[in-house]
Formats: sequence, C-alpha cells, structure tokens
Amino acid sequence: MIDLTAQTTFRLPFQAATVIELASLETAATQLQDIDAPALVLAGGSNWIQLDPTFLGTVIRPRLMHCHAETVQDEVRLRVGAGVLWHQLVMDTLASGWYGLENLALIPGWVGAAPIQNIGAYGVELSSVCTAVLAWDFVRQQQVMLTNDDCAFAYRDSLFKRDSTRYCILEVHLTLHRRARTSVDYGAIRDAVSAAGGDLQNPLDIAHAVIAIRQSKLPDPQVIPNVGSFFKNPVVSVAQRDALLKRHPDLPHFPDQDGVKIAAGFLIDQAGWRGRWIGSVGVHADQALVLVNNGEPVLADLRTLVKQVRSEIKARYHIHLDVEPTQVGGSLI
Repeated sequence: MIDLTAQTTFRLPFQAATVIELASLETAATQLQDIDAPALVLAGGSNWIQLDPTFLGTVIRPRLMHCHAETVQDEVRLRVGAGVLWHQLVMDTLASGWYGLENLALIPGWVGAAPIQNIGAYGVELSSVCTAVLAWDFVRQQQVMLTNDDCAFAYRDSLFKRDSTRYCILEVHLTLHRRARTSVDYGAIRDAVSAAGGDLQNPLDIAHAVIAIRQSKLPDPQVIPNVGSFFKNPVVSVAQRDALLKRHPDLPHFPDQDGVKIAAGFLIDQAGWRGRWIGSVGVHADQALVLVNNGEPVLADLRTLVKQVRSEIKARYHIHLDVEPTQVGGSLI
C-alpha cells in the first residue's frame, strides 16, 4: 500500500493500492485505458475528505502542467492543465494583463479540481469564466469535451461532484479579458483595498486585497491541517433572512439567485462553537467555518463534531448546513 496521507490537507490517514501520475495529454489516454479497477482522482487534496483509510483501487494524480493562451480581440482563451496550481495561475494571468480571476486568488489546490467544486470567492465563481472542460470519461472510455452547460455548475457543485467516479479532469478552458472588469460588491474587498491605498478598478489590487483577507481569516493548511471552508453558506428565503435579522442585526448576508446567502461561519460562531474541540478535531479559533485537527485526526471525532454542529444550527436557526469538501469513501452526514 502507498501512503497518501500527506497529499491531503486534512491529513486523515489514507493509503491506496496503486498510484499513477498523468504527465501529458498525449500519454493520459493510454494510462487511463489500462485501469480496470476502481479509481479515485486526487489532485492537491485541499478540498477532499477521505472517509475510508484504505483504497484498494488506483489513485490518479493528474500532474498536467501546460498552459496555452490564444488572444481573440479583447478575450484571452486559456487551456490549462489540471496539475497547475490554481493560485499560481491567478497571479500569472494578472502579470500577463489577463483579468477575471483576481477574486479567486489564494484558493488552494490544482486547476483540475476547480470545476468539481465550482470554486468561488467574493462574488465570483469559476463558472463565470470556464467555457469547457476536457476530461476522461471512464464510462465511455474516451476523452470528452464538456461545455459550460454540460458541467451543470451550481453553488459549490457541478456534474463532476455529483458523479464523482465517472470523470478525470485533464484540462480546463477559461476565457479572460484584457480590459479590467472588477467585481467589488463585497464590502470586505472595498475596505481592504482602501486600507492598502489601492484602486478598486485595478485587478491586481483586488487580488492583493483578497490575499490579505484570506490570510487574516483562514489558517494555512501546511501549518494547521484543514480543508478551508468546511460548510457551505446556506441559501434561505427572504422571510427566513428577515426573521434571522431580527435576532442578529449584524448577520452577514448576500443576494443569491435562489434567495439570500447567509454566512455559515457567523451562525456557527453565534452558537458558541468557535474554538471548541471534540477529541482531535476542532473549530478554528479565528474562523468558525474552518475545522482543524491536532495533527493526529480521528475520523470518529470529525463525524461527531460535524453532527453536533449541524444539529445545533438546525435547532437554533432551522437551517441545514451542508458539507463543502468532496467526501470520498462515504459520507459525514
């Protein structure tokens, strides 16, 4: 067995029978066709919870590092390999004068994982810039090109998350712009840019503000094991929001196409969970949306903590909290 615990940022024990690494699109098809056992795709492991410590099949690591750009008038069309580090891509595109990813700075993980979760931050989601995804389809045993519509993107969700064993993402296609179109609807961004003496119309200033905010709120997974936000921000009706605001006038909330998005971290904090531990797993002392471990996590402790947090939020606010990271080998809820 091959120990992959260190390849996941929550550091739950994880071993696999076989691991293969994809180094190029040209060889990927041959490597993937040879797999005749169950397979899991493991990229940066930063939004991934393995609930079974032993996997008897093949783990695939798509280390595809290419990035090809084509300029068409104001647009820049990118084809990015699944193994490129997401944050590095954000900063490289900004340095090239290509805009659209600045709000997504400092999100950990590899490019290939971005469509699975439809990563998003500060009013921008991957779905707004992703035009297509090239993937290996284990059912059809061939490469397939999926359009934005095919990907069925939703809030922290996609076709790839709902059918997690069918596809291995090889390449993500993005359309960026050579003219700045900044999104600064979130007050935290405006405040951070102002504090730094920056320009709200400058995408690089937006990225620096996002980096500063994230660094102030979220623990570095290389220092404190975590997977970032552990729960999705719930979407509630306007009536539910109004009822919550009567009890909590300072409740952070934002418009959403399906209603009103509520800050889950605020609810967890108000319920008294920030800084609390159950065995080896706890709620981060500075950010209640993040669960951390003491370096030797016990799955049973994680299950208990998740169950108790969700149960209390349901009892207090009549709101269901959904787990955000991809759960492999089982379910926490």
